[in-house]
This record gives sequence, C-alpha cells and structure tokens, in this order.
Amino acid sequence: AALRDDDPYVRKVALGLIEDADNPPVEPIAQMALNDPSPQLRISALELLADTYDNAAQKYLKKASNDSDPKVKKFAQELLKEIQEDDH
Repeated sequence: AALRDDDPYVRKVALGLIEDADNPPVEPIAQMALNDPSPQLRISALELLADTYDNAAQKYLKKASNDSDPKVKKFAQELLKEIQEDDH
C-alpha cells in the first residue's frame, strides 16, 4: 500500500524497504515502474526489477521503453539492452 501512497517520499522509502527484502514482490514494483507519477521513482523501480528479476523484468522494461518521460524511456531501453546482451 505504501508504494501507492500520495506522498512520493513514502513511496521512495517503501521501495527502499522492498529492495532489502529477500523476495520482493514483482507486481507491485512493476506497477510502480510503469505508473508512478514520479519519473525518478519509475526509474528506481525499473532498476530494482532489472537487478532482481532479470528475465522476468524484460516485459516491464519493454513497456517502460515507451514511457512519456524521455529519461525513463532511455533508462528502460538501456536496461533492456543490457539484459538482452547478458543473455547472449
């Protein structure tokens, strides 16, 4: 629930806490990566997805590579490229 809080600081702290968990939940992180109002928090969530789930993160990175924010879009494209290169 904290990932969807109105306060961006609360969402940032919640993401940090999830990052330290043993098995962070994919779906809430993915929803944040794709839908959070803050471009910086979308980037942070994408990075966590890519670092934690690698192959499973690809579908979310593909969606985020069409993000309306150019920084998020570029970051998602770069992460996707890195993951795909690591697979080969």
